[in-house]
This record gives sequence, C-alpha cells and structure tokens, in this order.
Amino acid sequence: MNETLRMLTEGSIWLDEKMRTIVVFRIHFSNAATVGSYELLVIPTMKIATRSANYVAELVQSGKMQFCRECERV
Repeated sequence: MNETLRMLTEGSIWLDEKMRTIVVFRIHFSNAATVGSYELLVIPTMKIATRSANYVAELVQSGKMQFCRECERV
C-alpha cells in the first residue's frame, strides 16, 4: 500500500489541483479492514462530498490530491 494513502485519516488536510483545501471529515468502512468511502469537506464551498475509496485513492496516487504537511495560506 502506498504510504501516502495511510495519511487518509479523519481530520487530515489535503489540497487538490485547484488549490482547494480538503478535510477528510468521515471514513465509512465496508468491513472491518476495508474503506468503502470518504466524506470530504471541501473548503471554501464548505460542502461535504462523499467519494468512493477507489476514486480518492486514484486522486492521491496521481498527485491530484496531496497531503498538506504545513498548511498555511499566504
């Protein structure tokens, strides 16, 4: 498993290709070990989007969604 995918935890902050801030709001498990979907809070629209785990994993692996280690906007 990709190390970056392990950072997809509730409360983690990400940036997408449009420089929007994405907060992992909630994780839904399909069973005890497999993530089924994510609820993502998209800022600045403040809307919650539910996306499948496969879709989010593709965004992370392609670099379209990146983990924000030091999230400070100037």
